Amino acid sequence: KMDDSVDDTSAMDDEQSESDTSDEDSDDEMTAVDEETIARLEDALSSNPYHYDGHVSLIASMRRGLERPEMLLRIRQARQRMRKLFPLSEQLWLQWIGDEMLNSEDKEMIKSLFEAAVSDYLSVRVWLEYCKYTIASMAEGVANLDDVRSLFERALMSCGLHVRQGSELWDAYREFEMTVLDSVNEVAEEHKDVESQVGRVAQIFKRQLAVPLVGMETTLNDFTKWADEHNVTVSDYTQGYKKALSALEKCMEYEEKLKAAESPRLEQYKEYIEFEISSGDPARVQCVYERAIAENCLQSSLWMEYTHYLDTKLKIKEVALTAHRRAVRNCPWISQLWNNLIRAMERNVVDHDSVKETLDEALQCGFGSANDYISLWSAYIDFQWRRRDKLDMGEIAISRMRETFQKAIDHMQQLYGQRGDHNCSLKRHWAALEAAHFDNMAKARELWEEVMSEGHRREVDMWLEYAELERRCGSAVQTRKLLHEAVVRGSDDPQKAFDALLKFEREEGTLSQWESAWERCQAKMKQLAEQQSKAEAVQEKKEVRSKRDDEERKKRRK
Repeated sequence: KMDDSVDDTSAMDDEQSESDTSDEDSDDEMTAVDEETIARLEDALSSNPYHYDGHVSLIASMRRGLERPEMLLRIRQARQRMRKLFPLSEQLWLQWIGDEMLNSEDKEMIKSLFEAAVSDYLSVRVWLEYCKYTIASMAEGVANLDDVRSLFERALMSCGLHVRQGSELWDAYREFEMTVLDSVNEVAEEHKDVESQVGRVAQIFKRQLAVPLVGMETTLNDFTKWADEHNVTVSDYTQGYKKALSALEKCMEYEEKLKAAESPRLEQYKEYIEFEISSGDPARVQCVYERAIAENCLQSSLWMEYTHYLDTKLKIKEVALTAHRRAVRNCPWISQLWNNLIRAMERNVVDHDSVKETLDEALQCGFGSANDYISLWSAYIDFQWRRRDKLDMGEIAISRMRETFQKAIDHMQQLYGQRGDHNCSLKRHWAALEAAHFDNMAKARELWEEVMSEGHRREVDMWLEYAELERRCGSAVQTRKLLHEAVVRGSDDPQKAFDALLKFEREEGTLSQWESAWERCQAKMKQLAEQQSKAEAVQEKKEVRSKRDDEERKKRRK
């Protein structure tokens, strides 16, 4: 029997060995498959780094191999590459931070990840995790009491007005301070230390009860019970409760609409925003905008509305600039958002080098049309012009402006050829500055001659704009010459050219000059009438011939 038992044991060992070998083969096979997928995704992203879903898929594939030590560094680098190009969602941030907390002891790095996470989108969950992590760090001496309190205050500033989720942060803050109170009760040598901490908890209750939040009634009940235990007068801390409860009732109409709708709920958020704007509390407006952005981050129109509100109503430099930068990070292909960022930087007196870096970054985004690039260059040129030294328009400033105009024109030529800036808006703008501010009418005329030579000699409006610049900054002789050219060459609106020339001669010329202009206009009108008559005659012959041909075809059919 012992022999039989040994044989059975040996057989079981053989079976287990085969099973282990099979598992190892399976693991090797899965690893090979994963590595093949990872390699394929990395190759695809190398040729198209702006493929958002490709980054998500690559990170998901790498996470399956996190038990392998070398994979942590690879997935970290993959996430950093994605982070460089895109803001990350709440889920992606929490996954990244969670993986690092399990596999890394670098506290500063994890803290920096939390800081980056809370800067992308409004997220109560991320703030809660950040606060919990910081509380846990106290035991290791990495954080102290003031660090935690400061972080909770930042969290409340960001999400404390969130009607549906804000109470989670307030509750966590209170619970933390209550834990501190318990510790103080145990170790405090003086009664005043306990009183101070009781007052701190009571103040948090008071602040929370003054904010319209879901669950206010429960908070009031909790406070009443706690106040009885700590000899605190409830009425001293609940003055704002009724007002907040009344505000909550109004907010709930919009909260319920959000609850009933499916994400991204843009129209419901817009209604909510309009309500909050009418209520007149900028902080609450900002909170609802942030909630809307979190679900509609690719809606450029929403970003434009939000940043305009911050620029015109809230008017806090860092808040506005941060929102503008987030807007272009979420929708980098929208040139108007870049234009708005440049103007916001100008409005808030950001240094020239930073604005130039913003322009260079924007030019790499691949906009959809030539007009997008023209508007971007124009925004930067306007900034550079307005930022000049208004007391001394020196040669250095003039040289920089000319250099910028030339770069813009060359860039458009490189991308689109002459069809890019087909109205020559950059050269016309440049010419206007040369004439009016750089005291160089010769350069202005040179630029205008280039404009006219690029297919605009038949356009009356172009001639008149050129003539108007000459009249303001050049000479009457040259103006007269240009207006005569408009009469002779302009064909899209000849009457407009006639009127402009005759008006000029009434205001600036002699009787002889007016009569000469009038005769020129009459001759041109006669020429146009003859051309029209010939064209009508040709058309009439075509119609007669066509009618005759139709009649002959009918006869043949009969």
